[in-house]
Amino acid sequence: MSGDYTFHVPAPMPPFDAPLSVFDSGMIFGCKADTYAENMSRRVFGLPRQHLEQVERVTDRTALFLFNYTTKVLHGVFVRDGPGGLNLEPEAWAHHKKAGSWGSPYPAQVRFKPYMPQRELPRSVWHHIPGKTQGRFAEHYDLWLDASQAESPSCLAVST
Repeated sequence: MSGDYTFHVPAPMPPFDAPLSVFDSGMIFGCKADTYAENMSRRVFGLPRQHLEQVERVTDRTALFLFNYTTKVLHGVFVRDGPGGLNLEPEAWAHHKKAGSWGSPYPAQVRFKPYMPQRELPRSVWHHIPGKTQGRFAEHYDLWLDASQAESPSCLAVST
């Protein structure tokens, strides 16, 4: 398997004029430099299997964001494009798959579509919004956001 993965990133959307108050929750997904384009091309976000219950909680009123761990930038706002589930795209992120395993290494998946023109929010602008826990080696952000937390980065994305 070669390491050359090329994915098409969709063009920017037209100007935004939809309300942000429609969100009653939010969820932050993660990517790295080597998975960002695949997320955008497949229009699917994924997490390890242990997060399936949270992914299945995503509704049409859940604001979705993508945090790039490499660049420390939060992308959004997105909304689901169908219910979340297991291995919606079983070949997604195949270059991260363990030898001999079936399906995606991030099988808890939800398809998404842009809710507004994509904005890139540097960590310094939004890092205070989600809850955090201190892991063994690094600080971790809570994936699930309540209504006020979901609206905050959404508003920041509109104003930048």
